[in-house]
Amino acid sequence: VRESRGLTAADMKACVKQLSSSDEYKAVLETNWAMYNTNQAQQKQVDSLYRDPSKPLDSISSAGVSQGSIGDCYFEAAIASLADANPKAIRDMIQDNKDGTYTVTFPGAKGEPITVSAPTEAERGTYNNTRDNGVWASVIEKPYGTSLQKSIFRRSLLNMGGGDTPTEGADGGGRYEGMDLLTGKSSDGDQLAFTSMATTRRKMTEAFASSPAKVVLAATGPGLPFGSSETTSGFARKHMYSVTGFDPAGADGGTVTIRNPWGGE
Repeated sequence: VRESRGLTAADMKACVKQLSSSDEYKAVLETNWAMYNTNQAQQKQVDSLYRDPSKPLDSISSAGVSQGSIGDCYFEAAIASLADANPKAIRDMIQDNKDGTYTVTFPGAKGEPITVSAPTEAERGTYNNTRDNGVWASVIEKPYGTSLQKSIFRRSLLNMGGGDTPTEGADGGGRYEGMDLLTGKSSDGDQLAFTSMATTRRKMTEAFASSPAKVVLAATGPGLPFGSSETTSGFARKHMYSVTGFDPAGADGGTVTIRNPWGGE
């Protein structure tokens, strides 16, 4: 780049670096993403609980999960995994009150039914962007933050305060809290670095041989050096994925099928 009036390429690089690290620039990017995300959800989402109210199970699958702007990938991944493993469990959690509201009863908190309104147009960018599968995933996500606010024992270490609103209650990360609430069962977690391949293979085989299949999730850690956004294989760091299948006869001793709760391909 030719120097012009004392301004060099190095000056421009330094300016861009300073700008991109500023709070103002980050706020603009976050606002722009939220507006775009909401617009996309508004264009494609249907208003009914299920795409076809007469056949609710046809609409309940992992394809109906696409994480919005709340940092609750651990819960979204659990919804997607449960939707594929046992769609009836999703259907049975939701009671349609026929007045624009729904009452959700989590199996892990049977004595605490929570009633929520259908997601508004503005909320379609905040909660699950379920596109044309119906709003069932959003209806389950809305009361989740409220449920976490009711008990400190349901919150992750990253959000012990519970926040001031239901969305803040669900935001901030976690691992098994959402799975436990959705299934009503205790979870079993393994750090793969300290678990033998044979043990992982056995547990995965048993999980998907069960009827219905068990809810299985996979998490990536923060990684080294700290601050890296992706693993060397291209997976997002500090993120939770649904494990939707395991083929013991697959390559390298077994093929694992995973799904990102962000949706898409």
